[in-house]
Amino acid sequence: MITNSGKEIIGKYLLQQAPAFATHIVAGCGVDAFTPTYELTDAETVEFKAKQTLEFEMFRVPIIARGFIKENGVEKIVIKAEMPTDQRYQITEVGFFSDASNSLAGTYDSKGLYTFTPTEAWVLVGSSASASSTVPFIASDSDLSTGSNNITATNIAFFVDSNSSIMNSAARKGRKEVPRYYNRTLLVKGDSSYINSDLEVSASNYAVQNSTIAFNFSQNLPDDEIRIAVCLVPNDNSPAVATPDAIRLVVDLVNNIPSIGDTNSPKARAKMGYNPSTEKYHVFKKKISEFEQEDGFSWANVNLVRIYASAVTERTNSISHITLNSGSATVTLSGTNGLSTGMTFDIENIGSPYTYFNGSSFRVTSVNGNVISFTHTNTTQTANADIGSGNVVYEGGSLNHKVMIDGMRLENLSTENPLYALVGYDVLREDNGYPVLKSENSTNYIEYRFGIGVDLG
Repeated sequence: MITNSGKEIIGKYLLQQAPAFATHIVAGCGVDAFTPTYELTDAETVEFKAKQTLEFEMFRVPIIARGFIKENGVEKIVIKAEMPTDQRYQITEVGFFSDASNSLAGTYDSKGLYTFTPTEAWVLVGSSASASSTVPFIASDSDLSTGSNNITATNIAFFVDSNSSIMNSAARKGRKEVPRYYNRTLLVKGDSSYINSDLEVSASNYAVQNSTIAFNFSQNLPDDEIRIAVCLVPNDNSPAVATPDAIRLVVDLVNNIPSIGDTNSPKARAKMGYNPSTEKYHVFKKKISEFEQEDGFSWANVNLVRIYASAVTERTNSISHITLNSGSATVTLSGTNGLSTGMTFDIENIGSPYTYFNGSSFRVTSVNGNVISFTHTNTTQTANADIGSGNVVYEGGSLNHKVMIDGMRLENLSTENPLYALVGYDVLREDNGYPVLKSENSTNYIEYRFGIGVDLG
């Protein structure tokens, strides 16, 4: 489909006011592919015509051949390019641009920031961000899975081969829970962090961070975006567990100053969330103006990126013991839990004579193993008893899922250039709506065909 801005570029080219209308083909992974019989809605047609970028661009390659064909009675222009050889891509969207880049944007143009591969030296840090460990690459299928493609690796964060058995199972492909960008991907445990409904990070959380690359965004305007491609991946290859309520990310861009440490260095923070029941693979988009900036933060010197990720679901733990004295209360839980200081929870189903213990929105003041301390609204009753009923219900990180972080890029949407635009855009159509696989270390070509004629619309 030719975009609105593409029509202008083609018109200028025909009037010899533009040097070209098609120089590079782009491929992306930010949407789900269509099935062959899918028909665009009117709203989707309007959306596609207004496109300025792909949802998540993976690569851009120069056009090496142009031609003209007649296909099913329709006259079409064909442009062709050779894909990058070394990497693996799962392609769901394609387009073409009038130039290799926006020359007016210079070094502040759209670009890939991270591919989340082992060569980028990501590390895992605790909530204090003081101690770190390298995120491992688990190459052996036997270290990842039971053999039934259930993920059994216990690491908080780890890299996997995109072609590993757990990522290539038919069940996961059918649910669109597989990596699309490059031949390695990063998996983070769903309960590695807890990010609440206000998108605030609680204590005792883990994050992945990188301080090996520096970025200068000082000339990017407020409407330019940071985009992150993520996906929900269940541990069970054929999950019986419910889909989490939300996938939430908190992303810190930090001016890492060694003399004061990265926990005190000024940062800009983005908070993001989406419902994975509607789409497993998702691209978060955050405008630069939407980042919360601390005093002293500079967009010119971003030299550390930290990402907290959480697959959030409702969790329930049974209560075995309660105490209450002048409003100071504890519950002892019968199993492991994901509660930490600052989190809120409800108490349900405690029977007589302790029904007054039931309530909602209690806030954790401390955690000691399975003993949760909090302040109760009832200041007149006293209790110290083993009980046979009652549950603590809270929103916490899912034990049964991983959050896959697949790619991160900058999208320059604000630098206007009358000779540069996304001229054509389409979503690929494949059986079952699967992405089109381009394998690593292989030579492949990509074509874009578009009809020519008069648009009377």
